[in-house]
Parts: sequence; C-alpha cells; structure tokens
Amino acid sequence: MGIGPKLKELRCKVGLTQKEIAERLCVTYQAVSRWENDDVEPSIDTLQELTKVLDCTLDQLFGNSPLVNADPTNDLIQ
Repeated sequence: MGIGPKLKELRCKVGLTQKEIAERLCVTYQAVSRWENDDVEPSIDTLQELTKVLDCTLDQLFGNSPLVNADPTNDLIQ
C-alpha cells in the first residue's frame, strides 16, 4: 500500500480539494487523483512540497507517526 489513503486523509483534514492541491504544486488534479489512488507516487521534490501544503511531516505522510502538530511546547510540564 502506498501513500494514497494517507494523502487523501491529510488533504481532507486541511480542507483542500484535489484541484487546490494541484494548483499549489503546479500539477494537474488528475495527478493528485492518481497519487491518492496509488496509481503512481509523487517525486521526492513533490513530496517535500506536499508536506508544506498539508502541514505535516514525511513520516506522517507515509503513516509512520500520528497526525499531531510537532509543537514542542505541548510537551512541557507546567
């Protein structure tokens, strides 16, 4: 299984359409659809841009860590 389902989950979480993601990455919405359907995978450069657009890490995009913001102040004990 590729990153497709996680990509779709993250895209929906930030409230963007495939077309909006495509416009931000200068690709077609069909490319985004193909990524979400695991037909093809985006290049490493595109993956890095996706993390910026989706406000996530590569680990989160690949499903290797929970979907939480990496805010170190949340870990402080007061």
